Amino acid sequence: MVKKTTLCITIFLLVSIAVFPQEKSGFRSRIDSVNAIPFVFITSNATEAEPLFLVNAALADSINYTMGAAKSNAQLGIIYHYLGKEDKRTEHILNAINLYLQIDSTRLAGYQYTELGYGIKHRDIHLAEVYMQKGISLLKQFPGSITQADAFNNYGIVKLMKQEYDSALFYITQSLLIKEEKGDQLGVSYSLGNLSEVYLGLGDYNEAIKQLSHSYSIREVLKDSTAMGTDLLNLGLAYNKKGDFISSLRYFKQALHLALETNYTSLAENSFYQISNNFEHLAQYDSALFYHKNYTIYKDSLLNISTASKVAELQVQFETEEKEKQIAQTNATLSIEQLKVKKRNWLVSILGLLFSSGILIATLLFKQQRIKRETMQRENLLEIQLSKAEAENRLRMEKERISRDLHDNVGSQITNLITGIEISNLHLTKNQLSKVEKVLSTLDVDARNTMTDLRETIWLMDKSQVEFGQFVNHLNGHIIRQQHYLKGLEVKVHSTVSSELILNPTQSLNVIRIIQESLNNARKYSEATCFNISFSTDTNSLTIELKDNGIGMDTTSTFANSEGNGINNMRSRAELLEGKLSIYSQLNVGTRIVLSLPLYPE
Repeated sequence: MVKKTTLCITIFLLVSIAVFPQEKSGFRSRIDSVNAIPFVFITSNATEAEPLFLVNAALADSINYTMGAAKSNAQLGIIYHYLGKEDKRTEHILNAINLYLQIDSTRLAGYQYTELGYGIKHRDIHLAEVYMQKGISLLKQFPGSITQADAFNNYGIVKLMKQEYDSALFYITQSLLIKEEKGDQLGVSYSLGNLSEVYLGLGDYNEAIKQLSHSYSIREVLKDSTAMGTDLLNLGLAYNKKGDFISSLRYFKQALHLALETNYTSLAENSFYQISNNFEHLAQYDSALFYHKNYTIYKDSLLNISTASKVAELQVQFETEEKEKQIAQTNATLSIEQLKVKKRNWLVSILGLLFSSGILIATLLFKQQRIKRETMQRENLLEIQLSKAEAENRLRMEKERISRDLHDNVGSQITNLITGIEISNLHLTKNQLSKVEKVLSTLDVDARNTMTDLRETIWLMDKSQVEFGQFVNHLNGHIIRQQHYLKGLEVKVHSTVSSELILNPTQSLNVIRIIQESLNNARKYSEATCFNISFSTDTNSLTIELKDNGIGMDTTSTFANSEGNGINNMRSRAELLEGKLSIYSQLNVGTRIVLSLPLYPE
């Protein structure tokens, strides 16, 4: 039934592409978007990712997009590993290897060989090592690459299972060095986790705990739930080896919680087993029995006879195909008559296939409207899923940026306030009232600046986008609230920008901060009486001009060597927005700051 359904889907997609060839490039971009979904999302949401990548692989295959199909099959190999379906994992990795070899992608095919070995390491460690060595041999022509580092990681685990600790330590350390050099934090965490297992095998439990703690801290930032669960399990093993069964039990239970939450079946099985053993050591036999029953259930679901048989069948099939290719290559020298016969047979077959295809397409053309509607529905569903994932990712990144800004600015300001209060208390104890008054005056200004920063950040926290009209209104409100502290400085805002222009929260917050910094500088140092804020746009950029009529400064001497934190902060925020900040100043004339930042369509 599954094969019939797959065949129907394949015929349907082929006909869709034949009837609507203009949509082929659009399908490719959608396939690439799905294949680019982050690793952490896939491993933490394997159940939800499975149907998405199955459709993606079928769609890539239907339009003969070999690279897209290969990447989708490789991702499905990862998904089925975390779902504990090793037969399907093996099937899709073999598919990926064959597809990568078809398009001469040696680097990606080599890595998939190491993934194939990694998947069968518990069933046949020697065959796993053969596949690992084949993959690493192919990757020798890509030294220092992320792909080679991933392969070294996998090979190190196989060496660890064979208790060849020196080799395991060498390969995993090589992987870690490459990951650190490339700045691949996710890869660094996996290498650290694997190193901890080597130290566990060597009996250096304190070093294992140190490496695991470092790995866990990285994975917690990346929100890599499944990998966090693996670290927790290994922490439990380390404390178990040290004889601290209470601590190890706590880590095992945390690992089990994450395994059940992410549907990571092999981790759940291992966690149940370790918890059962711990309760047995603690002589709590009723609890030990309970967890051992659950371990048995998960073990049976992962290692049933049919699954093992299917994995072996797929492996034999793959090796048979490899041998058949070698035989075909050795018998490539056919006689001229044999070639003529073969060409004639091929011609007859192709004509027959074309005739059958013509009949099929002619019949289906009568159902074009229904096919078009169903195609659009499938496309819309895929687009909705992609848009949802992309929107959630953008929103998460924006909130993280705003949170960092809140921590960096408001956090440091509050620290200054606390320090100022402590200093004023010290002056009070010495009855130095004039110094207390001076410190409190400064704290008053700092507290109000902190309140302003909080107000700006809170205003943006729940917004996914900001209309420019709202932005200007908010800026005017800020200026009105600051009138008492501007000391007679007249501030004017002029804009030729459409009120419907959309800014994202990061753009809005950093532009506000740059304007605030410039306004504070004009108020404190320039002796200006007028400060103008102007907004304008062209096709691809937004320009903000900040101009005062103050005493100015000599940019060729003093300014060149004395940029304070304020100017540096303005430049840093401009770089964050991928913009350009220019400062023009002339003594006794005034200062003009121009910020130009790119605008991208939503």
